[in-house]
Amino acid sequence: MTFFYICSNNGDDSNSGDFDSPFKTIQHAASLAIPGDSILVKPGIYRERISPINSGTRKKPIIYKSIEKNQAIVRGSIPWKPSEFGNNISSGKIDSTLFPDSSHIDGSNPFLIPLSVTPFKRNGKPESLMREVTSSDPNMTYCLGQVFVNDLLFKQCPYKNEMTETNNSWFFDNNDNTLYINGASENDNIEITNQRRLFAPHKRGLKYIFVDGFTFERCANQYPNKFWSNKENQQAGAVGTRSGKYWCIQNNIIRFANSIGIDWGNEGKSSQDLEIGSNGKAGGTYKNIIKNNIICDNGAAGTAAYMANRFEFTNNIVERNNNLFFYGKQRWESAGLKVHRPKNSTISHNIVRNNYCHGIWSDQGPGVGSLFSNNIILDNDGNGIDFEIGRKHKAIVTNNFFDNNENNIRFATSGGVLVQNNTFINSRSSDIQTIIFKRPDKWDSLNVEIFYNLFLHSPQFLQLSPTDYTPKFLASRFFNYNTYFMNPKDKKFQVIYDYKTRISMDFDSWKEIFKDFNKNENFDDKSLLLSPNDVQSSISFENNQYSYNINIKNDLPSFDVTNKLIVKTDYFSKEFDNKCISGSIQNLQKHNNKFIL
Repeated sequence: MTFFYICSNNGDDSNSGDFDSPFKTIQHAASLAIPGDSILVKPGIYRERISPINSGTRKKPIIYKSIEKNQAIVRGSIPWKPSEFGNNISSGKIDSTLFPDSSHIDGSNPFLIPLSVTPFKRNGKPESLMREVTSSDPNMTYCLGQVFVNDLLFKQCPYKNEMTETNNSWFFDNNDNTLYINGASENDNIEITNQRRLFAPHKRGLKYIFVDGFTFERCANQYPNKFWSNKENQQAGAVGTRSGKYWCIQNNIIRFANSIGIDWGNEGKSSQDLEIGSNGKAGGTYKNIIKNNIICDNGAAGTAAYMANRFEFTNNIVERNNNLFFYGKQRWESAGLKVHRPKNSTISHNIVRNNYCHGIWSDQGPGVGSLFSNNIILDNDGNGIDFEIGRKHKAIVTNNFFDNNENNIRFATSGGVLVQNNTFINSRSSDIQTIIFKRPDKWDSLNVEIFYNLFLHSPQFLQLSPTDYTPKFLASRFFNYNTYFMNPKDKKFQVIYDYKTRISMDFDSWKEIFKDFNKNENFDDKSLLLSPNDVQSSISFENNQYSYNINIKNDLPSFDVTNKLIVKTDYFSKEFDNKCISGSIQNLQKHNNKFIL
């Protein structure tokens, strides 16, 4: 068991690597580390990609640790100086030798590699090749590069004249290898990205690696458009396991990747690889732990996990991702937390907020045996949780708090979820919505079950497509023991028959129509309506923590515990007895309540 010490300021890779004679680069220690070794990194800026060589073992993992939390900064950008200044525009050539990572099949210089899709809600050259996009600019291209001036991310412009009219922006002319920057002076600190990734092996399938306490920032990775078939677009986070198993990634800050912050699943098709060489197949991932990280300000998505099994994603803060505003056709991989079919996995106790997209997006369904619990999901531009497509799945969403998302939960041709004991404070559209896509492949929206939830202030509570047992539109919805704060004649419910036919209705009409759909079974017949004048509720943020504030006129009525209470505890782990109330917290009392979440 060896402890290697790293110091960017006075280290040297020819040193012994002990505390008094540290190495200079983390990668040098990574090339030496064997099971049981620890790589301890002193505060400083490390401008390198770290690629572990060896696996650890269950009893002897290989540990990479920042000695002072978040003070060892792994940065994928380097200082760069323009050669010309004038009229607020600076410019200069980019030396091709600045880009050391030659492992990617499409090259090392991100300024020469076009983005696979167009950012900033625009349609450019990639979209001009898509039949479904009718209006686009075939001359508009963006590259993978990034420019930071005094630590501020400047905006890339696809045309030089657009750059001259846009403050804090840049344009790269690949015809004459010239970078132009609007808003940088001679004395400013300018950095350009020169790394494609920051922490990721070349060899696939390494096991038992721990990554603890770093700041990972700035790298020029690609948007994963059609990652399952285009190997150059595979899901490749700034931090990535490369189909690794039993990793633990904790206490890190992961920010300002051009695309994905962190990935821990298969990168794409198992037989393909975005890196040069014989690195092994993407053979599936298992039991990775991602906890206590801040994943923020990434260009496309905070995370990606394609077909990852038995992972734990807990106690993370996921915020302000999709900061390049990828919207539109074939920009399907942008979310704060993006996963695909998370089998037997847990997503819990996270704060998912202020993302410029969906907060959580579980594609290809919610997975079998997965749990989404005890999360605070609020203020996302898209849906709080979005389940898209799926078949024969079974997951649980429980004890979460939702506020101010477009729809707090949406099912898009997806089902197989028990939504149990959640608190829905407010939304911009509805709390729970289901829609059916017309798709040539086989998916279903069966078994959307909504039980014991508390619905408070949203414009509409439920917008659901109806139960349908025809093979083309398989869908079933069941709900009961919910508490709705609304007036009896408020039209807080909507049946979505198709994109053109949506009928809003009051509670009695809602029950009557689903009584027929559900053949007298679980059609909200035991749910309750309470006056909206009897409740005030909100989530507040102060002293770096969230509080749930609710003032209710009377104690909430309780319901019998049934077999729809699969999870037997509330947000604070209080066990249910023979009775329970709707929502995430069981010890609500009349009048003022304040709970620290």
